Amino acid sequence: MNEAMKKRTTQPEWTAVNEPFGSAVTSMSRQDFVTRYAGRFLCVLLEESDSEDTPAFRTLGGVMPPRRGGATLHVYPLVKRDAANPFSMMITFGRAPNNDLYVELSQVSKFHGYFSQAGEAWQVTDAGSTNGTFVDGLRLEPRRPALVEPGSELRLGEATAWYLDSWGLFDLLLRKESATF
Repeated sequence: MNEAMKKRTTQPEWTAVNEPFGSAVTSMSRQDFVTRYAGRFLCVLLEESDSEDTPAFRTLGGVMPPRRGGATLHVYPLVKRDAANPFSMMITFGRAPNNDLYVELSQVSKFHGYFSQAGEAWQVTDAGSTNGTFVDGLRLEPRRPALVEPGSELRLGEATAWYLDSWGLFDLLLRKESATF
């Protein structure tokens, strides 16, 4: 596991992981997993509740229904949903369904922020959201990009998230599979 993941303060515990990631970690070697799922990911831990405002995390591929009484780790590749849209250099996230990553959570703004590449590095930018975007505990200044490294912890409203590469994702999922909750 990389150093950034070891340093993080929040210890994720969940009862479900969206597919194909949940079963892939148990059926593939680390190298095969990293080869098959190469890239960067946003992993969002959503606590479920009994209210009708239960959060869900969606992308074009659909949504995983919430389970009562636990948390679900939603794993989403950082990819453009539609390369022809006017924001082709950004991977947007927010509460509006036209974002690349659709976060259906009242604490998240309609257009909350976006990820972009700066050479080989990745950065996240808060788009002026109401509740802010935090990286490793620090609130981002609106419209000022901040570099993120694999293992960086993000907070979007009340949701905790992690920016991971495929190696870190495998390690995180494998740790859950070998732990007893």
